[in-house]
Amino acid sequence: MTVRQFNDHSDGDKYQNYSGPRMDLPSNFLTFLSDLKCAVSKSQFVALNENLENLWNLSPQEQAIDNQRQVEEDVAAVDKNTLIAVTQHLISTLCGILKDGTAFGHQSQDSITTTSQPIDVLNAWNQHHESLCLDDTEEPFLWFTEIIRASKNWVRWILQIYPMIAPSNSVSYQATQPFQSNEMLEFYMLLMDGYISLKFVNAKTGENLARHACQLLFYAVYSQSPRTDDKAQLRFQHLRELDFFDRILTMLGQAQTTAFGFALVQLIHNVMYSFTDASKAWTESNIFLTATACSKCPWLSQKSSEHYTFPIMLEYMLIWCLSSQPPLPNNFEDRRVNIVVEVLRTFYAVRAGSKLTVDSALANILVQLLHLDSQKKQCMDCQIAAVPILMDANPSLGDFLVSRESVAPLMHILDSQMTLVLRSNEMDNAGAAKLTPILAVLFRFSQANLKFRQLVKASIFPRDRETTFQAMVKEAEKGNGSTKNMTPMDAPSGTLRAGLIRLLSWPQSHIKRFVGELLWILCANDSKEFSYRVGMGNALPFLGLKGIVELPPTIHF
Repeated sequence: MTVRQFNDHSDGDKYQNYSGPRMDLPSNFLTFLSDLKCAVSKSQFVALNENLENLWNLSPQEQAIDNQRQVEEDVAAVDKNTLIAVTQHLISTLCGILKDGTAFGHQSQDSITTTSQPIDVLNAWNQHHESLCLDDTEEPFLWFTEIIRASKNWVRWILQIYPMIAPSNSVSYQATQPFQSNEMLEFYMLLMDGYISLKFVNAKTGENLARHACQLLFYAVYSQSPRTDDKAQLRFQHLRELDFFDRILTMLGQAQTTAFGFALVQLIHNVMYSFTDASKAWTESNIFLTATACSKCPWLSQKSSEHYTFPIMLEYMLIWCLSSQPPLPNNFEDRRVNIVVEVLRTFYAVRAGSKLTVDSALANILVQLLHLDSQKKQCMDCQIAAVPILMDANPSLGDFLVSRESVAPLMHILDSQMTLVLRSNEMDNAGAAKLTPILAVLFRFSQANLKFRQLVKASIFPRDRETTFQAMVKEAEKGNGSTKNMTPMDAPSGTLRAGLIRLLSWPQSHIKRFVGELLWILCANDSKEFSYRVGMGNALPFLGLKGIVELPPTIHF
């Protein structure tokens, strides 16, 4: 199951949810890289940022833009030296504007040093950040923010987008290493700290800088295979040395906008998913915030001075998202939805479900989420993100879910996800990712709790159809007393049971196994009832797996 998501949803990244024709892609990508390698003015960086964010949506499968094939051919032709040159230019530009932002705008490209290193950027920030941030409405500061944004876009593009467009081309480690160095990791943390410690004239501009720095740190520690990537593990160890967890927890308690809060949760989610040693640091993090310090934080503004841990902080974020006005979701771009989904994924990454009790705040939040209006896609997104947490829950929580009338919402999620998989004919891991969590939850609680199982069975095999079903069974058994039906006795097309029965023969093994186990437990482990309900043709492979019937060696479930 994929738990890391890389959606940016920031104000500047306006193409994230855009499904129409893309705008203004460079007709020659090599020219675009050349422009990026030589950009000096703020206006140049703004334009290049929009092109980079545009390119995030470019994949070999998309056909929305006329010049896509040319762009892909250009991308495939890029050599590593060009990528390294762009990286070097961005590093040098950061250093140059920090040292003298006022004069920097009047320099030519030829006058910019190309030898700046990450340590130079860190030193320049430590020496000159106060003068740069003295007035965050002035051109140098806004310019500096655009360069951080460009660096974020560039690192993301190299790590995530470029490999999809040119999978046969390997990108040199040298192209991203400067942005992933220890000095730059420390630099990003200082930029994020500055949002809290520096007195910005315009809170919005300060937030933009901190958010882009947070997202840049996200990509700097990103790895396709983090747990086997020695360099990624070293980066994590350096984050530990920088007191990463307590600092991020403090920022979460003092963030003034949902945009920055969302970026911080994305970052901590990525770290928790990627590094096995992160769990200990997550558990040990504990900070004290005064009421004054967190007075401008949306989710803590009404709190008194107290100690905070990550679970407590994230629960407060969820409670605020669900209780603040207007009711969730307000519109398609309601960032509270993004926060809810990302927080839930983070809780799943740390296996918070194993600690759920009927009295826990998280258990009650999950129930509240399940009762949102599932006809709204954003609400359904929140509900889908809540389900995996329940996979780790103690089965004794079943009574709590029954008492809070939460079985019906879970069945609606099953119906919705099943419909998506069947309509799109998803026979791969993507289909399994949609269905496995909800099937696992329903099976787990049905197996342990009679009331839960009865409600699930009544939803799949409605009680008002039982008289008809039993009559059909008696008719089938007349004269021979054996099960002869090769097809289901009562499963009209379009019903939940018809869809589940269809999944019994699905090529994806996890899906058909979970469906089989769920239906088996609903039939009280009775092979006769199971065969009548799903049809002998569908039942035989599963019954063979259970050792109830002997199948030819060529038949596999």
